[in-house]
Amino acid sequence: MNLVNKITVSRIFIVPLFMFSLEMNGIFWHIISMICFFYATFSDFLDGYIARKNDIITDFGKLIDPLADKIFISSAFIYFASNKNLLVPAWGVSLILSREFLITGFRTLAATKGIVLGAQKSGKYKTSFQLIFIFLMILILILMDFFGNQIVKNILVFYFVKIYIYFLSIFTLLSGILYIYKYKRVLINE
Repeated sequence: MNLVNKITVSRIFIVPLFMFSLEMNGIFWHIISMICFFYATFSDFLDGYIARKNDIITDFGKLIDPLADKIFISSAFIYFASNKNLLVPAWGVSLILSREFLITGFRTLAATKGIVLGAQKSGKYKTSFQLIFIFLMILILILMDFFGNQIVKNILVFYFVKIYIYFLSIFTLLSGILYIYKYKRVLINE
């Protein structure tokens, strides 16, 4: 396994620590979750940069890189929906995760036909918006540790989550539709 793929796979192995630190109470653990988040986002940038710079683009990398992103992001969203203080609606998380699984299944179908589908710009933007959401939600957890649940919940969480989750859900859904439309040839003869 080359260096790029090792960096990508390491993103998957950070997920248990990330989830454990999210579930624990207190600022120390939420800072650990923020460190895990920064590691995941930096390693995603780093493996892509090294792959492009050194022309180390492999079929394994094309498949595992977006999968590592999906595992990390899905884990975070599941936690956010389960935390009653964060008010992240399950319908939004369900829609977002459904899109992720649908596209993963679509890519798997393409792979069975010998077609490897890379990420598209709309998917990269979608991932960026999701990562911004995760960062802000962890920041809200840290603020809750400092100021208490009610103050932060009443001011930040209610307005931020309501607006951003609608935007994120719509954008995520549209990016999935665009992806399938662009590669509709995969569905021919199915």
